[in-house]
Amino acid sequence: MNSIEKQFNQCIDTILKDEYYYVVPQMVEFGVRMVNDILPKQTKFRNLTGNTITSFAFGVYYMGKLEVLGFNSKYPDPIRNKLIEGETVYKFLDYDGRIRKWFTADVNTDAGYGQNTSAEFLKSYVCTQKYGIVFTTGTEYSEYLQKVRRLNVLVDGYETARHDFVKSFKPIK
Repeated sequence: MNSIEKQFNQCIDTILKDEYYYVVPQMVEFGVRMVNDILPKQTKFRNLTGNTITSFAFGVYYMGKLEVLGFNSKYPDPIRNKLIEGETVYKFLDYDGRIRKWFTADVNTDAGYGQNTSAEFLKSYVCTQKYGIVFTTGTEYSEYLQKVRRLNVLVDGYETARHDFVKSFKPIK
């Protein structure tokens, strides 16, 4: 007959083997909901090129490794690459479908696309926890929108994630 201690240790081993397959899919589900629904609905900025809203992304990490990379998939691709500081565009239709007379960029960027910048960041991020989830945008001007223009980009999302993440897990049956 097995001792109680041995039986207990066998149960723990089984739980730890199954834990990954329970935790990671639920983290991914939460990440998808955040980047597709919650973060875009919380934004207060207008979309000029579409690079910020389409670059909402998340990374799920396990034991320091990026396991899953996910992007906002509910919005069409950006209408152009990111503007660079000082670049001015005239008489154009913005990502939201509004006609703009002109716009001059205030922040320098890599002139690429937001999704690429998000992916690069999440691939280079070092997670020190057993499990982790990180949300980001791929536009250098997200911080400018948040701090200078006082327009929500990710701050409200941080509060939502902090509050709702653990509650999003389904009980083990």
